[in-house]
Amino acid sequence: MIMFVKTYHQNYTHRLEMSGIPAWRIMIDPGIGFSKKTEHNLDILMGLPDIREEIAKRILAIFHAPMLIGPSRKRFLAEIYSCPTTAERDPATIASVTAGVLGANIVRVHNVKDNLDAVKLCDAIWIQKISHKKS
Repeated sequence: MIMFVKTYHQNYTHRLEMSGIPAWRIMIDPGIGFSKKTEHNLDILMGLPDIREEIAKRILAIFHAPMLIGPSRKRFLAEIYSCPTTAERDPATIASVTAGVLGANIVRVHNVKDNLDAVKLCDAIWIQKISHKKS
């Protein structure tokens, strides 16, 4: 699935640039959900840094493009956590946001208040990771 998403975005980004849209105006959305199987969505969440890196091998400017994920209340969360209604999927959304935000810049969610804490935690982890690399 990672290679499919990478190839799709490389080709699409190239077409956008050829039609006059500069790379700095492009955002990457690997498409959580959208008729994918649960294992495909999990592969994407785990592989966000790899997706960005692979796309950047062909289009360097895309390495710094913002990446958006929208796992909020998706069906694959219901399959993992056995939550039939969408509102019951908020805790699962928080978990997927926590995993995904380590490779994404933007998250789309329904329950902003609860997910904000998850994003703050991820930011703290990311800042800690960067500070260890510098030292």
